[in-house]
Amino acid sequence: MSCPKIVLQKKEYNNLKSKVMVDQNVYTPEFARMVAKSYYTSDKSLAGIGKEFKVKTSTVYNWVQRYKAEFSREKSIQQEITAFSSVINTDSPVKKKKLTSEQLEQRNLELEAQLKEEQMRGITLNQMIDMAEQELNISIRKKSGAKQSK
Repeated sequence: MSCPKIVLQKKEYNNLKSKVMVDQNVYTPEFARMVAKSYYTSDKSLAGIGKEFKVKTSTVYNWVQRYKAEFSREKSIQQEITAFSSVINTDSPVKKKKLTSEQLEQRNLELEAQLKEEQMRGITLNQMIDMAEQELNISIRKKSGAKQSK
């Protein structure tokens, strides 16, 4: 938050009846980029980022749109990391306290059952893809070494 913002004191607007002088904030590109990056690397809303940096939500929105191509990948990566870490950290009693051998055996059985279920899911999905490829006569799986379209 150390990027400076520049404040211009007055800006002239032509009204139908008269000229009006208003205060307007003008921010450095570095500050705008930092605010946009903050949005894309956190789970805060536009309004939350605006409050944090004392900037209007509409201004934050404009900056987020301006830097979308640069930072949107970071946002999706951050969401994947958050989702992955929530899956990893759910009901993991092994890390919270020491378990007895019976509890460890029970946990092992639960994990083996989950593994089997996921393996069956993978097999089923592969069979569904095979059937779809045969029935629709199209290639769904990526071929190794194939060029990706841009």
